[in-house]
Amino acid sequence: MAFEFLTLVGLALAALVVAVIIQRRRDGRPPGGRDDPLVRACHGDTEQADRLEAAEQERAAGQLSRTEARRRAAERLKRDRT
Repeated sequence: MAFEFLTLVGLALAALVVAVIIQRRRDGRPPGGRDDPLVRACHGDTEQADRLEAAEQERAAGQLSRTEARRRAAERLKRDRT
């Protein structure tokens, strides 16, 4: 009986993790979160990273993919800090 209970708890936790991952992907956020180079460059501040991404999108008149805008923002931030 205890084994069955632990199995159910494990399955529930696994389902929760999968649901969070799916939701993050739907929101357009990178799946790694803090593994995103721009977020790392912003010392974990995702709001700042999003603002820098938006600034890159403005510079390019919205012609960049989200990934490319974040890559450029990380490069610009790194260059500005040196």
